Amino acid sequence: MLRSYYGGNTMELAQIVRLMLRWWWLIALLAIIGGGGAYLISQFQKPVYQAATTLLVIVGRPSRDGVTSQDLATRQQLAITYKELLIKRPVLEAAAAQVGIDPVDLDKQVQVELVKDTAILKLSAKDPDPQRAANLANAIVGAFMLQEQSLLANPYAADRSGLSVIEPAIPPVEPSGLGPVRNAILGSLIGALLAIGAVFAIEYFDTSIRSASDIAVLTGMPILAVIAKLRGRNPANTLITLQKPESADADAYRMIRAQIEFASADRPLRTLVVTSAQPREGKSVTAANLAIALAQTGLRVILIDANLRRPALHTLFQCPNLTGLSTALQQIGHGRAADHIVPTAEDHLSLLPSGPLPPNPARIFVPERIRMLTAELREHADMLIFDSPACLDMIDTSMLLRGCDATLLVVQARVTKAEGLLHTHQFLQASQTHILGTVLNQARNSRGSRSSYAFTPVPQRSALRDSAEDESSVVGDDLPARARAVGRPREIITLTRPRSHVAEAGERASES
Repeated sequence: MLRSYYGGNTMELAQIVRLMLRWWWLIALLAIIGGGGAYLISQFQKPVYQAATTLLVIVGRPSRDGVTSQDLATRQQLAITYKELLIKRPVLEAAAAQVGIDPVDLDKQVQVELVKDTAILKLSAKDPDPQRAANLANAIVGAFMLQEQSLLANPYAADRSGLSVIEPAIPPVEPSGLGPVRNAILGSLIGALLAIGAVFAIEYFDTSIRSASDIAVLTGMPILAVIAKLRGRNPANTLITLQKPESADADAYRMIRAQIEFASADRPLRTLVVTSAQPREGKSVTAANLAIALAQTGLRVILIDANLRRPALHTLFQCPNLTGLSTALQQIGHGRAADHIVPTAEDHLSLLPSGPLPPNPARIFVPERIRMLTAELREHADMLIFDSPACLDMIDTSMLLRGCDATLLVVQARVTKAEGLLHTHQFLQASQTHILGTVLNQARNSRGSRSSYAFTPVPQRSALRDSAEDESSVVGDDLPARARAVGRPREIITLTRPRSHVAEAGERASES
């Protein structure tokens, strides 16, 4: 929840329900722990029985006019006095001697209550033995009656005021307390309430991004796609546009491609930087899937791993990393950058991996070398996609942004913090780069684990494709053969609606 971050004060009922559903496991866990703990404690505790006797306060010297208000006040005061005297040490010691128990801490076992608006006292005694509990309660009353005159110092005794036993104590059948089952229920309720309180505290102080609406509220940047968590132990399985091109997750990446084509209708877009606020937020997987989606339209795409500290693209594409960006930058002006490119399994997509990691990347990652490299690679591709370092982690990203046409920001749900996103947005604005929008990665939406995206119409023919086709006849044969992926030609597709409809239209066209 970003409510504490951007100043919200209330939560709607639907938000509370979603919050409880998201944290149901914690609520259930603490409820089980509370209930189970209370049940076990009750089982190991020795049962305690409570016996009670009921007493009536009697006031002597009755008035000829009946019971007056003064008599009632006197009875009330006398009842309060008896309540205190019944648990005094002389009475308890005499009762303990009569029952045969140790008088130490006996006052903790005895309790006297005054029934509200009456002159009735209820004396109760607790003991592990039910018979002894009843004997103790009756013995206290007997001991008090024997010592009544000395305790009351004669004024009340002379008028024959005292206590009358209405109901003597009898041995209880069941122990006092709620019992194991009720204690377990109470423990479960307490555990659940503690969990709910913890959930609200966690959500209030948690500033991580959870939904596309959080991004919109904080930055106002458009959200191009919401990508679900891509499962698979093998890193290559995250290339969903290559492994499962008909899936909803692949559709989301194709929608990002459509947004790029739509943006290129107004301004040429040949170079794109994919970045994030912090490392390990999914920008490499996003850049790889987006590059594949663009290559599937027939565009010649070069994907460049510009992260010379934590490279990942060579692992995703399962290709060697002996040469790449580091070697190309070191040999700039003395060799061809295209010689460091490696092919991929996708037609029209080539990869420039990071290459061997230099001891000091800042010495070769300089603006002039990057500009020269970009200019050379543009001759061999229609689109360059840079997988850059994180914005808040390294200065390398700012050097890439200077010579690129646009930037795509990747945000990982429940990982990216609000302050990090705000700082990244300010950093991108200060660099005066064109921000295409954001991609929310590893998100959970109302449809479960499926990815989602917003429909945005795109022109049938974009400036990106026009420039690509114009230049293909001039530089198309300059790319070395080993930098081309061999495979069947693919139909160029420009998305104007969700992928499922486009696929059906393509199948009908091929059959006709």
